[in-house]
Amino acid sequence: MPPDINSLLEECREKTTALVEEIEQYRRSRELNQMATESLEKMATSLQETMRQLAPFTDLKMRRFQLFVFVASIANSVLLLAMIILLIVKTL
Repeated sequence: MPPDINSLLEECREKTTALVEEIEQYRRSRELNQMATESLEKMATSLQETMRQLAPFTDLKMRRFQLFVFVASIANSVLLLAMIILLIVKTL
């Protein structure tokens, strides 16, 4: 006995609907993947630009910085010594 045509049509419609949903999910995931790829490309470009702009301390810059810290330390020591002498002289 042949199967009922209505049940076959209903089964075909259900499978077609499921297939259309899977195709739509695939399309959405492809769009999401494309957006993620574009975002990653922009991030990589900005990181490359940032890396290009970074400049490490050169030996000359480091020596200048050390000299500045040394001079500032000496100035602070001299001022501290002067304040201590002034306090001692005032109390006498």
